[in-house]
Amino acid sequence: KKSRWQTIAFAVSPSSSAKRDAAIAEEYDAQNAKKVAIKALEDEADRLENMRKADHIREIIADQLPDQDAVEEALSEDWFSMNKKRVLDALVEDPEEQGRVKDVLKQHYVQLDELFKTFAASGSSIADAQDLELSEFEDFCHQASLVATGPHATSVMVSCFQECNGDFSHSHRQPDKRSRRGGSTIQTAHVARPEFFNSLIWFSLFMASTDGSPEHGGGAPGSPAWAAEFATIKNKAEKLEIMLEVRIAPLIARKLPGSQGKIALNTDSVLARVYDVENDLRRLFEARALSVKNELSVVEFVGIVDGAGLVGDGDGKTLTLRDARQTFAAAQSESAFSPAVESGKTNLKQAHALMSFPEFVEAAVRIGLTKWPDSDLSLADRVDRALQALVCCPL
Repeated sequence: KKSRWQTIAFAVSPSSSAKRDAAIAEEYDAQNAKKVAIKALEDEADRLENMRKADHIREIIADQLPDQDAVEEALSEDWFSMNKKRVLDALVEDPEEQGRVKDVLKQHYVQLDELFKTFAASGSSIADAQDLELSEFEDFCHQASLVATGPHATSVMVSCFQECNGDFSHSHRQPDKRSRRGGSTIQTAHVARPEFFNSLIWFSLFMASTDGSPEHGGGAPGSPAWAAEFATIKNKAEKLEIMLEVRIAPLIARKLPGSQGKIALNTDSVLARVYDVENDLRRLFEARALSVKNELSVVEFVGIVDGAGLVGDGDGKTLTLRDARQTFAAAQSESAFSPAVESGKTNLKQAHALMSFPEFVEAAVRIGLTKWPDSDLSLADRVDRALQALVCCPL
């Protein structure tokens, strides 16, 4: 029997044309199958190589990777703080409903924490990026469309800001039903993350009580916050879930393109790109860490991003100095999210004012995702653009 190649080479007579055409088709199929097999072997080799590289980087950035147990621990601590002044009891009286509200917060905890950090870092002081001032809180409310345009918009935000921190002096809502006079005299200058979560619950109930349908607007004009009735609202956890879906999720998608950073940090192809430039990143980090050894200040970090040509228009979306500061804050690890480590940082404020090398790696990833939000590019390609720019930054 002739081989396929013999048929192709010698079956040239008109009577053999059908056999030759069939042999040519078979040869094409065989060559394509061979190419597919070779490509599969190459892809598998790349996958294993990426896995090897990624495992090395994961060891370096272990404190930056999300840990579900740590998230639950952090939420438990926040949940305790949320009710220190019995704010939760005033907003959600039923213990079973409180449990359902907690489950909703748990589901969205990591992104809500990042959203809080982003607005807390809106000002110039990164050391205070664990607190929201009233102006930052109002900015959040407006960007999330939590208040409708009207005469009561400011009073609604101020009422929420006060009540979520336990100041019910201007409201009929009280943690203790037996005492409805006088109220609290707590002066609220800022709110931390637990109080921020209280404010989300507050707004979900306010929107339901004044408008009845969160998707129709953030509070009906003519309904001041102090008059809103929260006690009669049913299914409060569901109201919170709706508000997060309708108001907060779009804000996160719009405001935090770098929020995919935690996903990218656990992706082999992304970490392999970091591995390829690790030594260059370390040299840059060490050369620019002048204030404190092995730690970057926010000024030094922003200087690196700017020096790498990533700030401004150029390729990708416009990246601002504010974006760089907020990236610095978002990349900060916390003891609640990672194992305790000896970092030499003396307190939480100092910890938030300095950046370690693992945090620098996460920040570089986030810069790539923020600068190039185009979903047509892979995560790895978006991150790689930032990495290549950073390693070209003058030392």
